[in-house]
Amino acid sequence: MRFTTGLAGLFLTLALAGRALAAPLTDPADPAFGASPTVVDFESAAPGIYDAYSGGLTVATPAGDVNLVGARLAVTSTYSGQYNMTGQYVSNEGYLTRNVIITFPSAVSAFGFHMGLTAQPWDVIAYDAAGNVLETVSVPAIRGSSAGDFHGIASATPIAQAILVIGLPLQPGLQWVVVDDLRFATIGGTPRASLTIDRAGNGTGLVVSDPAGIDCATACSASFDAGTTVGLAATPDAGSFFGGWGGACTGGSASTALVLDTDAACSATFHLLSESADLGVSVAVNTTTPRVGRKLSFDVTVRNYGPKVAKSAVLRATLSGAVSAANAITASSGCVVSGTSVTCTLGDLGKGGKVRRTINVWPDAAGSIALSATGTSAAPDPNAANSSALVTAQVR
Repeated sequence: MRFTTGLAGLFLTLALAGRALAAPLTDPADPAFGASPTVVDFESAAPGIYDAYSGGLTVATPAGDVNLVGARLAVTSTYSGQYNMTGQYVSNEGYLTRNVIITFPSAVSAFGFHMGLTAQPWDVIAYDAAGNVLETVSVPAIRGSSAGDFHGIASATPIAQAILVIGLPLQPGLQWVVVDDLRFATIGGTPRASLTIDRAGNGTGLVVSDPAGIDCATACSASFDAGTTVGLAATPDAGSFFGGWGGACTGGSASTALVLDTDAACSATFHLLSESADLGVSVAVNTTTPRVGRKLSFDVTVRNYGPKVAKSAVLRATLSGAVSAANAITASSGCVVSGTSVTCTLGDLGKGGKVRRTINVWPDAAGSIALSATGTSAAPDPNAANSSALVTAQVR
């Protein structure tokens, strides 16, 4: 990467107050970065403006994700340059910012970057994650270098996050700072595991994680310390609804969680309301006084509230309690009895249509007998709560 202007003599020293100052690094090949340092080349990111308030720019590296948040993040794909927010031309490319927060995938012992581009004197104030001032560097107005100068530190104190506040003057001129080719060496330790979210279905929606990392409007993959419990929340857009999780995630609730021991992938399905069929199921005991040895009847009604046809609708029911496969069990035509389970093929059920099926059992002992029933179809169901029902009869 080439800079039309540069800064000489700048280094950032991040050391907690009262501790020995870290040694400045001016060479990207310094041994402090190890034999194979991790390098973040922002030019490899997708071109665009990355807003600070939507999570900033996250770049995946072999060591894990590096997250950068600033007043404005801009990545261009050519050497043609970039304009800043006030229309001033910045003849450069890469990571363009006033202030920047760098969050490493794990603690680092050394980090540095190329930076440059200003025609005015300015300051850099380095903070730790708790907001304590670590170092203030005054930078004169130096121009003329053909490439950005490299600046960095090596520290005996682990650094998890670097917060750099860049104070630029109000005078006219080039007012932005470009940072690129961030490199660092991680300190040993915690293995990382990645989580990838695949958004499925014809609907749309957002998936976010806790801890932060997944923001599936922009980033559908992130890495976390192995063993982390990652919570996921799905929020459908207007006109869509959430249909459930798949892969390493399970359930139909809008939120779920998993322990990320190894790399994993989950699917989050969003459906369009316009393509759905809302099946409602109700069950009732159709015997006034259930008694041992006499037929006990349950009526199950399945209704389609629309808006689409419920294609290939199926009713599944299960008897439990004071009943077993040894009892005589029968059901309406089109239903198949297997043990204490009953499956009824209902065919296509149009909007507003309903069907009723009867399930009979001859109990041979007193006690409670419950019938649970669920209706499904090939069309997505926006209201799974009303597609199942349960009723209990007390046999004397």
